[in-house]
Amino acid sequence: MYYWGSFISIFISILQSSFYFFIIIFTNNRIIINEYRNILPITILYQIVFTFTCINEGMIQGYQKYNTVTYSSIISLFVSVLSISYSKSLKDIWISMVIKNITKLLFYYINL
Repeated sequence: MYYWGSFISIFISILQSSFYFFIIIFTNNRIIINEYRNILPITILYQIVFTFTCINEGMIQGYQKYNTVTYSSIISLFVSVLSISYSKSLKDIWISMVIKNITKLLFYYINL
């Protein structure tokens, strides 16, 4: 599962990074293009971390450890709300989403 998860997340990351060249079709606004350029590496990292979080969540549910999923969701939601409350830009919000998924992923690795 990790092999295919890695392959799919890398493929989606390449696809997402190549979208930068097609964004000019949708908008000519330089502010939007620069904002997309600023958050692109963070969204690629989010995609990779989210893929492994979903794989581990499926494995934990397969082991029927539903309390682990519940507790990790509550803890990661608390971390997410706390980090988003201190966000000042779109980049900070995406960083907080990455932190939320890393928190969930670490919680799953501890309880696997």
